[in-house]
Amino acid sequence: MRFLSAATMAIRRRSDWRRLQHVCGSGLSLSLLLSVLLLAATSCQRHAVLNGEVFLVTQGGPSIKLGLVQVTVIREDTLQAFARRMPAQIARDTLFLHAAIEATIDSLNIKVTPIRNELLAAEQAYNSACAEETSAMNRILASPNYDGDPSSPLRISWKRATASVAIAKRRRDEARKRAESNPGGDVADVSAARLEEIMAAFGGVPGSAAYWYRHLPAGFATTKTDADGRFGIQLPSRDRVALAAKAQRQTPGGPEDYYWVVWARPGDRAEDRVFLSNDNLMTVSSPATAIYVRN
Repeated sequence: MRFLSAATMAIRRRSDWRRLQHVCGSGLSLSLLLSVLLLAATSCQRHAVLNGEVFLVTQGGPSIKLGLVQVTVIREDTLQAFARRMPAQIARDTLFLHAAIEATIDSLNIKVTPIRNELLAAEQAYNSACAEETSAMNRILASPNYDGDPSSPLRISWKRATASVAIAKRRRDEARKRAESNPGGDVADVSAARLEEIMAAFGGVPGSAAYWYRHLPAGFATTKTDADGRFGIQLPSRDRVALAAKAQRQTPGGPEDYYWVVWARPGDRAEDRVFLSNDNLMTVSSPATAIYVRN
């Protein structure tokens, strides 16, 4: 009704009252026109604008405004239904992940064992050849009758031992190269790499913030923050919704990911804002956090 009164006063202030009366006299009633204006006002009131900012506060440093961050709006009932079914999915994926890890380690061990055995045998053959060459030389040095004759049995035995050392060394070096080039050469390192691949396929460690965020239900509206980390989005009502956002920042220790799923409701004033910051990350327990994940 306030809009109706304001509309009437505006018409009167603009001295268009007589013109409006003329229009109404031509077949359009004033009450009908004001009803249309009231309906338009009611329709406008059903829509609301939700404003917000995304930023981080560094320890001992300034705030970092996060631009080009996609903010997704999810209905409250949709998110609540999602949260109820997630524990069963987490338990299921955890079992699958453990089984995948065990299978990966088993397959690596099967693949690595022949290569390791080959390298071990080559190392042992080389060491034996070196020991035989040393023994042959010691027999020459210990023989009082050795006169340096190349055709003497002692000299021939030493030459054969030296040739065996060269062959064993070549085979050992080839075995080392095969072991180094084999992706399963170090089971621990390869297992860690494969584990990362498997977790990426699962969307992160089941139950982690990355995992929850990847499996979030689709939203009904999205927007992006500007260079100052600010965003605004028009919503069909003033009902409570969830805002989901993910940001990444480069640090000296490598990239860091940040996840938010927070409750929000459009305010009555344009300056009312929702803040996505360190205080309401998914890993921080706060009243605004819609999904809390223990870090």
